[in-house]
Amino acid sequence: MEKVYKEEQHTPNTPNTPDFEAIETDKVEADIAQINNALKGKDIDNKIKQKLNYAKKNWSVNMAKYEKQDAILKERNSYSKTDKDATFMRMKDNHMQNGQL
Repeated sequence: MEKVYKEEQHTPNTPNTPDFEAIETDKVEADIAQINNALKGKDIDNKIKQKLNYAKKNWSVNMAKYEKQDAILKERNSYSKTDKDATFMRMKDNHMQNGQL
C-alpha cells in the first residue's frame, strides 16, 4: 500500500497530510473505497484483499458502535456493557494491595 500511496501522492486529488481530528463513518467508507479504486487492476497480495474486505464489512458497523459508546461515556465516568444502568465501583484494597472492581 505504501508503494501505491507514493505513486498516487503526485496526483492533485490525493491529500498529502492526514487529519486525525475526528473519525467519521462516512469518511472511513470513502477512504476504503478510495483504496479499493487505487488498487484495482494492480497485482496485490491476497492478505491485503482480505483485510480490505474485512474493513469494508466491519469498520462502519464498529464505528457506529463506538460513537454510541462515546455518547454514553460523555455523560458518565464508566458503564457496564451488559447492564447500562450499572457503574463500576472500586472496593477497598485487600492485604495484597490488589484493587478490585
